[in-house]
Amino acid sequence: MSTRRWRRNSREESSGEGEAITRPSPGIAALFEGLGAARTDLSVLDLARATDAALRIYTRNGARWVRFASVVGDRVCDAGALAKLTDTPEPPYDLLLAWDLFDRVLPHERGAIARHLAAVCAPSARLHMLVNMFEGGEPLASFRYSLVDERHMRCEPLAFRSSRRPSVQPAEVEHLLVPFRVDRGFVLRPSLREYVAQYPAGSVYDTRAR
Repeated sequence: MSTRRWRRNSREESSGEGEAITRPSPGIAALFEGLGAARTDLSVLDLARATDAALRIYTRNGARWVRFASVVGDRVCDAGALAKLTDTPEPPYDLLLAWDLFDRVLPHERGAIARHLAAVCAPSARLHMLVNMFEGGEPLASFRYSLVDERHMRCEPLAFRSSRRPSVQPAEVEHLLVPFRVDRGFVLRPSLREYVAQYPAGSVYDTRAR
């Protein structure tokens, strides 16, 4: 797995302190790399709320089925909601966007996240995730993330801060994402990293066939 630093783009827009900004996202670019005309039957699971922009992006990159689960909302997430993803019969997902889910659950719940996602994904599925890293257990400023296009994401500050809890460190990410394999990592700023992982085809964790 390679980790690269992503230089801030001069085109990044901000309307002032506390306002939403548009940030270059090399992880999102890697997630969509090679899609588009190459596939017309993708299934997408986005754990955030639905937006028109995200739906358009998924559709033009070959999505036939899109689900916005609204698991990653404006508050701390109930990890139990992930277990309910398997309650509704749907196609296994090829693309999964988990955003900053690790930051929104309690530390003892983090280990189950990848297993819940693997239960609903297709062989060779791609997973995108953001991880905030902060020191000393200080309350973490919270953001709502959403897609702008295939290379940018929107970061909107929220009014609340998460409770004190240990942050996920770089050395933990690969372990926490098993059975996914981390392929790409990017440092967006010292406290924010992006990861793109793949669900290994033919893995012992595979329980569904296309």
